[in-house]
Amino acid sequence: MQLQPVDLVRGDVELPTLSTIYLQFTQKLDEPSAKAEDFAEIISSDPALTTKLLKIVNSAYYSFSATITDVSHAITIVGLTELREMVLAICVVDYFEGLPNKLISMEDFWEHSIYTGLLAREIQRSLAMNTGDSMFTVGLLHDLGSLVFYNRLPEIAKAVLEISDRQECPRFEVEREELGFDHAAIGAALIEHWGLPEFLVKVIRYHHAPDKADEYSRETLLLNLSDKISRAVEKGDPVNSVIDLNRDFAALNLKNEVLMASKERVDEQLQSVLAAIQAV
Repeated sequence: MQLQPVDLVRGDVELPTLSTIYLQFTQKLDEPSAKAEDFAEIISSDPALTTKLLKIVNSAYYSFSATITDVSHAITIVGLTELREMVLAICVVDYFEGLPNKLISMEDFWEHSIYTGLLAREIQRSLAMNTGDSMFTVGLLHDLGSLVFYNRLPEIAKAVLEISDRQECPRFEVEREELGFDHAAIGAALIEHWGLPEFLVKVIRYHHAPDKADEYSRETLLLNLSDKISRAVEKGDPVNSVIDLNRDFAALNLKNEVLMASKERVDEQLQSVLAAIQAV
């Protein structure tokens, strides 16, 4: 039987469920009588998580004028939905940082993922795309399938990386040739396995094939664009070299000046947010 994406995220080598803190936080959101103090208590039970969360809240991600010193204040200022997304981000980074991985630089991986998420978030806000979900989260998680692939099938992954470098072609194309699917499909399987929102599953699944997205097509295209620009920045290539004007700008109703202003803000935020999420 041919290997399927879901085979890499369950079975004998099943990945752990999401953090208990995140699950408790999410369950509490469904309780009408829940108070801010209840959520603060859940988060504060993990000192390391609390420290990282406050670092993010006080980072350039939000750029508040006054320092936020406790979780209760953060909930009041940021809101429960955004705070939950920050908890998810921290928990995911912490888990995958603990996996052995000799194939790629984790520092480079998270820098790319966070840059992609920040840029998607800035453009989302500039275009007033009210999806009910943050593009930062989907950007942060969009390449998790690669980490699962590298961890579960290291020899095949190593060969994929070598072929991609030698032929100078995108890794996802080589993955499809070698596996029959790519890391986007693996990532979507993981997100679905974790029981996260359908929005995340579908946007991540098609972020290398936005034309195939039958739902959330605009958000998928935005993630695809943000991912491409992040890669261009890493390589030192001009941003405009990766943009399809007819597809990216026209479909998103995005203007170049809006994109460049968003990129400028991300360039200012990146190191602060990266340091906050990866703080010990």
